[in-house]
Amino acid sequence: MLFYLVWALTSVVAVSVPADPAVAGTPQRLEDRNWSIDLEVLIQPVPTARLQAQRWGLVMQQIGLSPRFRPPRPGEQSGLENVTSNGARIVRVIGSLTRNGRLQIDGKNYAETDVEKLKAKIAEIARYGAEGPPSESPTFGLTQMQYETIVALMSDPVDGPVSLRSPVTAVDGIGLPRNCRLKFTPAARSQLSGLQDPGTLPEADFGEISKGSALAIALAQFGLGFRPLASPTGGYDIEVDVGGEADQLWPVGWRTKDPINRALPEMFKSVEVSLEDTEITALIGVMSEQMKVPHFYSSRALADGNVDVTELVYNRRLDRLSMARLMNLVGDQFGLGLDVRVAENGQFFLWVTTREEHLAFRSRFAHVIPGK
Repeated sequence: MLFYLVWALTSVVAVSVPADPAVAGTPQRLEDRNWSIDLEVLIQPVPTARLQAQRWGLVMQQIGLSPRFRPPRPGEQSGLENVTSNGARIVRVIGSLTRNGRLQIDGKNYAETDVEKLKAKIAEIARYGAEGPPSESPTFGLTQMQYETIVALMSDPVDGPVSLRSPVTAVDGIGLPRNCRLKFTPAARSQLSGLQDPGTLPEADFGEISKGSALAIALAQFGLGFRPLASPTGGYDIEVDVGGEADQLWPVGWRTKDPINRALPEMFKSVEVSLEDTEITALIGVMSEQMKVPHFYSSRALADGNVDVTELVYNRRLDRLSMARLMNLVGDQFGLGLDVRVAENGQFFLWVTTREEHLAFRSRFAHVIPGK
């Protein structure tokens, strides 16, 4: 009898979420969201699944949820979706039971004994909605409309040279888009306080590169990055934090919407290149010139990786090869990551970093097109 009661329950339950000390200082988005949870769990129509659903119904009661267990529709998959109904904010959570009786929600599996872990996951969903925490979401916890808006704002080109004397002077030189305010996390402030006076640094000429990528490039020189958060008072907070390509920060450039061989054919044209006792910095300049794109170094990442590009020398007989091939050869030999990336406004640039950062970018953002 209990199973049939659990099967029939379809109510939407509001979850009370306590403040999370770990994120208490994180600026909230447009409002401090408290979402209701509508949970459905997909099961296979077999006797063992029904018994598992019965046990999970009891576990859910401990968390304060009344899920609905049902067979999947053709092609249906688990996932999260924000739904608005008569002003109410609801996250529709579609979970599933695995063959071994584990509950899968948002790509993570939970055993019946994982009550506290499951409770924490539900609390996270109830607080942030389907997008997830800003520090973990590829779109920084923004709605699709907000995300597309901030990408558009970050697509304006930089106006003039930018001083890299400090992160603050870099941001001032780049200029934040309208309706954007600068904020630093405690970790970023701590790192800033430990920075030594770099003396007189050359100005960065970003040319026609847009503000988003230019800001990511500039902050990377100090081991920092940024993420946009929707502000409770309207507009966006540009939150500067410690991290690199593996962290949930705005990427240093994106992949192209079109195949790279069509978008930048110069990258794949074979040319004769002198490679005997050639300094890597000079060789990178040749790549940049041949592809007609500016190049920038990830100074902090290279320094942290104990890579001094000014001391690297490449040797190879005179050869004809493409810049794409040359980038791979140099990267493989010296543990460098050489990527042609595209700014928010479609401008290409060559980014020189460590192999680790290069792979982290490929893993995290190489499949993402700005604004999508």
